[in-house]
Amino acid sequence: MVEHKKYMDIKVADTATIGGFEVGDHIVIQTKVDGANAAIRYDAETDTLIAQSRKQILSSDNNLRGFYEYVQLMDKEKVKDVLGTRYIAYMEWLVPHTIKYPAESMNKAYCYDVYDTEEGKWMPQDFVKEVAGKLGITYVFTWYDGEFFSWEHCKSFLGGSVYGEEQQEGIVIRNLTKLTDPNNRQPFIVKIDNEKFHEKID
Repeated sequence: MVEHKKYMDIKVADTATIGGFEVGDHIVIQTKVDGANAAIRYDAETDTLIAQSRKQILSSDNNLRGFYEYVQLMDKEKVKDVLGTRYIAYMEWLVPHTIKYPAESMNKAYCYDVYDTEEGKWMPQDFVKEVAGKLGITYVFTWYDGEFFSWEHCKSFLGGSVYGEEQQEGIVIRNLTKLTDPNNRQPFIVKIDNEKFHEKID
């Protein structure tokens, strides 16, 4: 049986975490989906699809409000072909939480990251988008893909909504340049929440 791998803790963008972002870095700005952290992987030993929450591997008795059943209904051979035993696909399972979403957005998975267990690294977003498409899972909405200019530019994407919510919870900024830099010790992914959710950049 495969071991559970918890998703990384995403730091709030503040003076202690933004030092690794430099003008010209390649960044991606995505909406922050307010659901439950989840993941999918394939286990060759048991020839099964593994569904996990942030803290543990799921079962029919501990199903993360339907995510376990959602995974078991997927095409196992397709998941095996796409992920193999190498990759873990991380996503947000959209079930009721703080933000209110319309019914058509609920009980769906929104993929935002893929981890390579053989190389011990996070994959570029082009690869994540490709994996999501092959698995038939929604790739989380991306506001911006380009050069980093300033934090004011990043914060300009906080307004509006994406999946029918009154206001998106916030944004997640990924530094793809630092993602592949083995010497980087600063967070390469940070979040900025809308002010009503109490987390904001200084």
